[in-house]
Amino acid sequence: MSSTVQQFNIQYNREEDRLILKMLLSDNGEIRLWLTRRYTQMMLAAFGQVTEGVAEEAATQHHTQEVKAFQQEVALSNSNFKDEYRAEQVASTPLGATPLLVSRLQLEKAGERNFTVSMGEPQQGGKQININFDMEMIHALMKLIIDASRSADWGGAGRSVEEVEVIPSQYPDKVLH
Repeated sequence: MSSTVQQFNIQYNREEDRLILKMLLSDNGEIRLWLTRRYTQMMLAAFGQVTEGVAEEAATQHHTQEVKAFQQEVALSNSNFKDEYRAEQVASTPLGATPLLVSRLQLEKAGERNFTVSMGEPQQGGKQININFDMEMIHALMKLIIDASRSADWGGAGRSVEEVEVIPSQYPDKVLH
């Protein structure tokens, strides 16, 4: 799939006790994913590792946390959280109308400030999506996940970006979950 993500939408579904992540693509396709509390926490931790690693690379003479906070502030200031999700533009659902239940998450470095995020349900027909994210998109998605987790009242899953525990990876170029 050569489309790029144009817009994210995340909402809490009380009946499913899950978050539904919708991604509107440049070709007007929409990817729909269910995120459980467990995978939401894993995604935040993985994204936290990524942002921490990029901040460490940039912090030659500055404190890592200060650089990370600055990078987050810049990324979020460049993101548009005001526009409504353009659901009326959805022309297709490449992975199907039913949201894919994420039971596998993998991040791989795909450049200096880019990462490929692979999500899917390998045990249920092998459906998987690979999405390229830059740091701006990762910060924006983290904010949306945290906000949606707070509305879900999941306790620790709705912590602020600064409160997400970052555990150093023994595989810095590849984060597996």
